[in-house]
Amino acid sequence: MSMDLKDPKTLAKAVEALTTSGVAELDEKELKKVKKICKSTPESIPFLYDVVMVQLKKKHSEIRLSTFQLIIEIFQRSHAFREKIVNNLQEILELSMDISGQLPLPKAARERLKKLSLETMKDWVQKFGEGYKKLSLAYNYLKQVKKVDFNDMEARSALERQVEEEKSKKMNNIWKERVKRITGEMRDAQGDIQDCCTQLKSCFELLLPTLKNFDYAGDIDLEADQSEDFANSRVHGLAQSSRQAIQVEVGASSGQKLIPTDENEAIIENLRDQHTILDHKLLPMAKAWCVTLAKAGDICDSDSLKKAIDVKQILEEMDSKAKDLGVDLKGKNQDNSDSDTDDDDFVEVEPKPDFEASVLYEPQDLIQVATRDPQPSTSGTQKTQSTWTLLQEDQADDPTTAAATLTKLKAHIRPSNLPKIDPSLRKDVPVLPYDVDLYNWGEEIKPQKVIIDNEKLRFWGGSGRDDDEMVIPGSDAAMRERSIAFTGSFEPVQWSCRAPLATGRLCPRKDRVKCPLHGKIIPRDNMGNPSNLADKLALEKIAQDKMAANPDWQDPQLLQDIKASTGKDLRIVRKGDKKKQKRKFPGLTDIGAIENNTRARLEKKIFNRSSMKRVASTVNRIEANKFQDKFGDQFNYVFSK
Repeated sequence: MSMDLKDPKTLAKAVEALTTSGVAELDEKELKKVKKICKSTPESIPFLYDVVMVQLKKKHSEIRLSTFQLIIEIFQRSHAFREKIVNNLQEILELSMDISGQLPLPKAARERLKKLSLETMKDWVQKFGEGYKKLSLAYNYLKQVKKVDFNDMEARSALERQVEEEKSKKMNNIWKERVKRITGEMRDAQGDIQDCCTQLKSCFELLLPTLKNFDYAGDIDLEADQSEDFANSRVHGLAQSSRQAIQVEVGASSGQKLIPTDENEAIIENLRDQHTILDHKLLPMAKAWCVTLAKAGDICDSDSLKKAIDVKQILEEMDSKAKDLGVDLKGKNQDNSDSDTDDDDFVEVEPKPDFEASVLYEPQDLIQVATRDPQPSTSGTQKTQSTWTLLQEDQADDPTTAAATLTKLKAHIRPSNLPKIDPSLRKDVPVLPYDVDLYNWGEEIKPQKVIIDNEKLRFWGGSGRDDDEMVIPGSDAAMRERSIAFTGSFEPVQWSCRAPLATGRLCPRKDRVKCPLHGKIIPRDNMGNPSNLADKLALEKIAQDKMAANPDWQDPQLLQDIKASTGKDLRIVRKGDKKKQKRKFPGLTDIGAIENNTRARLEKKIFNRSSMKRVASTVNRIEANKFQDKFGDQFNYVFSK
């Protein structure tokens, strides 16, 4: 069957096949067909332009990318097509260059389309800029007004480049401030570092002196001494033909600790103090300097980084030498020094006789303590004492005395014959916050009234006339009663579903009424069988209905094998079954699947109109109950219900 090149449908089908394939490059067979139609029938160029624009406006970046590739191919060969494109250049650039808005998904095709459009625009200006003035004007407009960088092969927009430049500038300023701060810290800490290192070196030299620390009166001629010793040895018959050298190492062994004594106690204490400064302050600070300056990169000069590294190495060397001494650098009493100092401020007081350390809660006991006679003195010399007590009969009328206070206390003592409340019962007694009903407890409450001034219309007034008073309905009840929402107490579920599973086990789900997998929870035995006959019959009926609806020959695995061998689908289509719709263009990326992410599904449910209205009504009800509990007794809330 010969192809009718003059038929517009043939050209439209070829363009649609080219632009909806979803591949990175155009199909050569379909592209040759389009070129052949355009070459044989020049009258089809306007129709081709219309079809291309329809495809370019589709909200799919893969379709736009393939369409723009087709535009590039026809633009190189047809003058009529070039005129059509140049006349509508602004719309084409907006649909391909992301000038006015965001290009559609997918993201990979979108980025490639932006990059290709920049390269193509630059190439068109170089080749056809002289013949088509509008191309040059569009190029200058994009470059000067829209700030499009045609040398940027990443195809970033002006806004994206501006954001990245500002971000880079901000980070550079931050790192400059950090380098400047560290440089100042190094300059300020230089004296402390030198002082600490000097004191540590002095402690090392005093604790472990070397030969360099001793001065000799004169040089010793070792060769003369050796020759003289050798001559004396020959006289005594001890001369030998070969000499022996004995090497003695002087120094503390690695496993031996330096023993603190009274002589070096002060030196070791100073060593501990300086090592604490080194380990807790100077060395961590030097390590932080090196890390920060190394991350700064080109912003930091090499001299500062080198100086920081040298300082860290010196401090690490001092720390290693201090630890090699084998001295306890933390000290035994270092942790308890503060507590010992605080304890020194207190003075021990001997316990006084007749002092009660516990608090007496019963008023009877307090009265007994206050009215008892003083005990006689236990000292060796007995002295006569008066029998004075706190309660004097003649002082009971004086309110400033203890006798008057205890007399008043007796009047409020709870009788001893009343039954005491069991403390365990107080746990079940509800505790309510203080409110108006407790304030008016046991008092006669009259209905509250308000005065209304009818002359001032809707404004409340204070005319004081009796005929304008109005009783607030329910005001007396609000003063005596309180409404409390009872939510009940949670009762844990003590039974499980126990329905038989395919693995041979029983369902362990603990639901109150209905299991989401096996339906209504019923009593079952240890094997999972229903305990009641009615439940057993109901389950058998459900199983029979299910078997009638799904015969054995409708097994999915069997139907799949039959379809693979014969090519026929014997599955029964029931009412309500949804068929999987075939996509019209399977080569394209499914944008719906990309947009149907977790966030989109949650937004669809949360920001649904009915959901928002339901949540708003629930929140309003909760707020209304809260304000009713707090301000329900006030008259202005009575009329706002």
